Amino acid sequence: MPDPLTVTAAITLAGKAVGQVSKLVQSGRELEDCMGHISRWFECCSDINKARERAENPPFFKKLANAKSIQAEAMDAVIAQKRMRDQRAQLRELIMWQWGKDEWDNLQRLEKEIREKRAKAIHDRIVLKQKIFDAIAIIFFVLFLLGLVVGFIWLIQQGGSSE
Repeated sequence: MPDPLTVTAAITLAGKAVGQVSKLVQSGRELEDCMGHISRWFECCSDINKARERAENPPFFKKLANAKSIQAEAMDAVIAQKRMRDQRAQLRELIMWQWGKDEWDNLQRLEKEIREKRAKAIHDRIVLKQKIFDAIAIIFFVLFLLGLVVGFIWLIQQGGSSE
């Protein structure tokens, strides 16, 4: 399962963000006033999802050293996902009640765009790393071949001068 402190902190922050949005909505604030808290909530969701992804594919050492049972990890993941679903439903109700379905749809669209941009950035970073690795490998290969050629020429010169 994800790092318990990370997940617990993310769930706590998400709950506080939803609570702040609720207070702002009840006091009649506009959507713009709530966006900071809504953004924080989305970040918490992302943190929980990323922590779950890391937990599903842990490093080898963590697999050996982690004494926590599989059932406990699965339960933690289910609880975290359930809380986030409940909070998302609460946010949806608040936003639709105060500003209407169009604002919720707009928020969903923006969330999707941001998620796609982040995925593209991650993909671009992976591609860049691969290109850098390929370039370094090519440079080493060329230097190796150049060294062989120079070494071969040197050996030929050494062999020819001793006669």
